[in-house]
Amino acid sequence: MLEVDRPRRLLPGVAFRVARAEAEAELELVWRREMVTGAYVPRWVKLHGPDLARMALPLPINREAPNYVRPARRLRRPG
Repeated sequence: MLEVDRPRRLLPGVAFRVARAEAEAELELVWRREMVTGAYVPRWVKLHGPDLARMALPLPINREAPNYVRPARRLRRPG
């Protein structure tokens, strides 16, 4: 999983709905795969949009993690 590194901005995205009966197993799979390095900081958020009265658990990037690499600045071409 990769994240667009844009601090403090709301970005459009995609949320996948998981059946309640499968939620625990699916979360465990994602957790094992993505949280092993400490690269993310999970937090519950309210989704915004038409017909969305749900909470979601995105995994925003952990900028304090030792494996975090800051985005490179764009260089201007001479001339």
